[in-house]
Amino acid sequence: MAHYRLKIRIAYNDRQVVLEDENGKLVGIIKNAEVDKCDKRNTYSFKNNDEDETILALKTLRFWDLNVGKYYVITDGSTEVIKETPGQNLILFRAEGKLDGERFVAKETNDGQLKLLLEKQTICFIEERHGKSGAFIDIHDDIEEGSKLFAVCVLMYFMFKQYLRQSSELDYILDYRVDFN
Repeated sequence: MAHYRLKIRIAYNDRQVVLEDENGKLVGIIKNAEVDKCDKRNTYSFKNNDEDETILALKTLRFWDLNVGKYYVITDGSTEVIKETPGQNLILFRAEGKLDGERFVAKETNDGQLKLLLEKQTICFIEERHGKSGAFIDIHDDIEEGSKLFAVCVLMYFMFKQYLRQSSELDYILDYRVDFN
């Protein structure tokens, strides 16, 4: 597995989230993006050193979506869909879909890591270590840094974080009790 780290970098009064390899070399930049009918706060692009861009966008959730996210993977040539799994996503994050015709699964482990699989093979682990800035990403050596799959692995971290924020809000609502005495 190759090791990467997401970091916040401030350059010329511009805050950026960057991905660096284990040697501190810049691999890509993550920015907000805009896609029609998608949540502006939860749509991100990953641009690698070759200027190839991949966008991962969360479709705007409506009340009847019941907190089940639908994500669009957008590149120059295609748009593919990854969906959260209804029911299972109430306990732990889980989303699946097809990327280039292969089954892709993103799921939260019991210890709070994000595990990504392609055709049932583990391709990536993402861990946020509290007390240290950024997240640590381990991606299988066979996945090229310039590929769409690599970009999706990196960007799924942001969708996972959004899910955690949303589910904590839902937990708060469900745990809210009114004392009438």
